[in-house]
Amino acid sequence: MLGQQIGQQPLNLGTGATTQLLELANGLAAGVYLLQVQQGSQQQTLKLVRQ
Repeated sequence: MLGQQIGQQPLNLGTGATTQLLELANGLAAGVYLLQVQQGSQQQTLKLVRQ
């Protein structure tokens, strides 16, 4: 975990629950990454494990 931004993928999603494939994850090496999700002023950080 080097604290570097490795990509950004803006999305336009409709209301309700949504499932979205992350295109930028295809080139990632195996490891643990932090995924930051932001909608308006709300923000959440999730753990992404790439095997």
